Amino acid sequence: VGDFALAFWEPGARRLILCCDGMGRRPLFYRVTRETVLWASGARALVEGAGLSMVLDDEHIADFLCNRPSAHSPFAAVSRLLGGHALIVSPDKSELVRYWSFDPNHTIRYRDDRDYEHHFSDVFQAAVACRLASDGPVFSELSGGVDSGAVTCVANHLVESGVVPCPELRTVSYVYDLSPSSDERPFMQTVEAFLGRPSMYVMESEHLFALKTGESVQPDAPTNGLRMLALNDRVTSAMQVAGSRVILSGLGGDQVLNSQPNVAVLLADLI
Repeated sequence: VGDFALAFWEPGARRLILCCDGMGRRPLFYRVTRETVLWASGARALVEGAGLSMVLDDEHIADFLCNRPSAHSPFAAVSRLLGGHALIVSPDKSELVRYWSFDPNHTIRYRDDRDYEHHFSDVFQAAVACRLASDGPVFSELSGGVDSGAVTCVANHLVESGVVPCPELRTVSYVYDLSPSSDERPFMQTVEAFLGRPSMYVMESEHLFALKTGESVQPDAPTNGLRMLALNDRVTSAMQVAGSRVILSGLGGDQVLNSQPNVAVLLADLI
């Protein structure tokens, strides 16, 4: 339930199971040879630690050029464990097993359109609730858009009604005060008024984009996420002080609900 990656060792059977969540949100990279099984949560750590080739993977390059998440490892020498899969390795064999998938043939039919709305609401609340099982505060990114606003409001309802064990929900908002056309505070404040408390504002003017990173920052592949390193560091520090391990996001909502066509998928296939 939720986002996870794990390595499970069964000493009696001398069997290793590597597994990640159904959507592959938590990355896990591996390499299997006749003598060893190597794995890590980062592809670069695995390649460098094992002294493997740094040759890049062509499929990953195609995905990167189209700005879409890749199911492939950045490096050809190691593989990425796909979502909904488990790698099972024993002394005599290794096999990749799919333990979960969408059922494309499953169809839901209701007589009344309102029933679809109720069903969606139930599934949406369950998806948020399963990520609120935390012994510390949970942070939720709030931009004021429909996606993050919906996640935040549903999470707040679940926490306040005692449905989940989470003790507290806190919101954090990135404010682009140097870019007036991207300043979403009026929308954030509407949600804040609904929740009855202010959000933690992380100001662009205090956490500039694209700052030079130290030599210790070595991502697996080029990523535009580094442009927000200062903002992310500020949020990480606040979460550490609060004892929080979970942050909710509205990312992907546009794509899932088809309000933002993903042309990049078609472009990546052509590449």
